[in-house]
Amino acid sequence: MDDVSSLILGDSPKYSVKDVQNMVYGQESSFGKANTSTPNYAGAQGPMQVTGKTFEGLKKKGLIPKEYNISNPEHNIAAGNALIADAYSRLLVVVKNKKQNKSHKDLWLNLKSL
Repeated sequence: MDDVSSLILGDSPKYSVKDVQNMVYGQESSFGKANTSTPNYAGAQGPMQVTGKTFEGLKKKGLIPKEYNISNPEHNIAAGNALIADAYSRLLVVVKNKKQNKSHKDLWLNLKSL
C-alpha cells in the first residue's frame, strides 16, 4: 500500500472519509469563501469543483438524486461527497483483493464492476 492509501486504509487510518470530504471542500472553495459559481478552465464548478459530466454520472449511478442541480451549492457538496465516498469504497475493494494476493487483472475487473 502506498503512503497516500495508508493514510485512509492503513491498519490505523489517519483520515476518515468525512475528513477527506472536508479537506476537499476546504481546498476547493476555501471553506465556502471562494466564488465557485462559474466553471473553471476545466469546467468544474461549485464548492466541490465537480464537472458537469461527473455530476451527471453520479445521477446515473444513483449516488445523488436526479433532480439535483450542479449550480446549487448544497447539491454540489453532496455530489462531491458522494464521489469521494464512492472512490473510497472502490479503493477498499482493491486493497482487500491485494491483501488476498489476487492478480492485477482480477483487481482491475473487480474495480470496473463497481
